[in-house]
Amino acid sequence: IAVHEAGAIENHGHKVLTIPSYEGKIKASDLEAYVETFYQDGNHEHMVFPGMVYISFSTEYGTIYSLEELKDIAKICKQYKMHFFIDGARLGYGLMALAQASLITVVGIKLLDIEIIGSIFSVIIIAVLLGFVALAFGILLSTFASSEFQMMQFIPLVVVPQIFFSGIIPLDSMADWAQRIGKILPLTYAGEALSAIIMQGAGLIDVGKDILVLIIFLVVLLILNILGLKRYRKV
Repeated sequence: IAVHEAGAIENHGHKVLTIPSYEGKIKASDLEAYVETFYQDGNHEHMVFPGMVYISFSTEYGTIYSLEELKDIAKICKQYKMHFFIDGARLGYGLMALAQASLITVVGIKLLDIEIIGSIFSVIIIAVLLGFVALAFGILLSTFASSEFQMMQFIPLVVVPQIFFSGIIPLDSMADWAQRIGKILPLTYAGEALSAIIMQGAGLIDVGKDILVLIIFLVVLLILNILGLKRYRKV
C-alpha cells in the first residue's frame, strides 16, 4: 500500500500515513495510540487527518487477521469516524479460480457433450485444486517479476511446456528425461487424475495419490510465496 502501489493513492490527492506492522499486520492498540496522539496535538487541524484504515487481507506476508483483530480495528475506526478498507484481492483471486474451474468443467461436459464415466463432482474437485495450485504458482512468479511486462514474458515460458504434460501426450511414451521433468509438474498429476475419472470412472479415493501430490504442491508454493514476499518485496 505504502511502497508497491507506485504512489497511486497519493497521486489522487491523499496522504499515506503508516504505523508499525508485525508480520504484515497492524495492531488495534497502535492504531488507537496513533489517532489519540493526533487529536491531542494542538495543531492537528493543520495536519493531515487520518480518514481511512487500509489493510491487506491476507497480508503480503501470507498472514491473516483473526475476527477479533478485525473487530478491534473496526471499533476504533467507528469511534473516530474513519473508513475501514480491507484489500482482499488475493481472496478474490481464489474465488475466481474456484468459479473459473467449475465453469470450465461444467461447460466442457454439458455444452461440448464430453462423455464422462466418473463423477462430475470429482472432476470439479480436481480442476479447482489445480486452479489453486496455478494461482499460487502465478503469485510466486509475480514476486520475482519487476514489472507487469516481465510477468507476461514469464507466462509462455512456464505454461507452454506444461501443455505437453497435461495428458495430450502419454507421459510413458516420452523420453526418460521428459518423464523425469513431468514428475515434478503439477499438471501431470492433475491430468492423470482427470483421465482416470473421466475415462475409467475412478473416484476421489482412487486418485488419492494424485490429490495428495497436488496438495503438497499447493502447500510448498504457499510457503515459497511467503518467503519470497518477505525477501524480495521488503514488506
